[in-house]
Amino acid sequence: MEEIEQLCQDWYQVGNYEALIDTVEMLPLELQSATLTHLLQLSQKRVLESLYGQMSAVLDAIKPPLEEYRPQERAALEQHITQHYGPIATVIRDDQPQDIKVDICVIEPSAERPFYTLITCGMGAHLMAVNKEQAAQQLQRAELIITLPSDWKLSSKFQHFQRWSWPLLVLKVTARMGLSSDWIVDPGFIINYNSPLAHNTKLSGWMVLGPEAMNVAAPVCLLPNGDKVNFYQILPLYQNEVEYGIERSSDELIAKLTEVSRVVNLTRPNALEPKEK
Repeated sequence: MEEIEQLCQDWYQVGNYEALIDTVEMLPLELQSATLTHLLQLSQKRVLESLYGQMSAVLDAIKPPLEEYRPQERAALEQHITQHYGPIATVIRDDQPQDIKVDICVIEPSAERPFYTLITCGMGAHLMAVNKEQAAQQLQRAELIITLPSDWKLSSKFQHFQRWSWPLLVLKVTARMGLSSDWIVDPGFIINYNSPLAHNTKLSGWMVLGPEAMNVAAPVCLLPNGDKVNFYQILPLYQNEVEYGIERSSDELIAKLTEVSRVVNLTRPNALEPKEK
């Protein structure tokens, strides 16, 4: 049997056909069939691996390279976040990056800011396909913020539960929308999720807020090369608010949202419904 195993390995690794013929002919008839079956299985595996290798090479050739900040750019961004939003307690890493690597920096609640602040770090490595006017304002790069109540569960063991993880998904999905030439993620951008974000809320979409409508400081970070990275805030919306903003305008919707806290509130009053007396 050792000869058979050695034969199979020789053939599989280097295609040693002479050893194959000589050894199989020396085997008892009852072993020849089993040996040939095993070699057939190896041949199929070898073909599949060869095809997979060829396909991987083709895909790697046509796949755009991963866009990431240079080390000095990433350092400048993290320094800006720390200085203006608070120490970065942890970073939720993007372990399966596609096109861009969207990590999420987590700033824990403090006396000054009694809520979690989550900020993407990676979206701005890509230059969005803005128009000339937007380019003149350096709106090509952006990062996103969402603020969550101090009792929100963010540890890894809770990231498998939708009721706690949906803000992370919202940040990552919105960040990758900026890769499309059809969309510009900028103030007033509205996403209609069209169903509740989790089972414990009726919020079913979200909006991107600009500096005038945000409650965060320092909405622009300068990179070492002089490029601006704009910080925008995500605000979850109810379905009728989403539809109002799409049908009317984002500015009109923002005017209705002036009393709505920028910290996520799963059961907040609907901005378009009469206030209860």
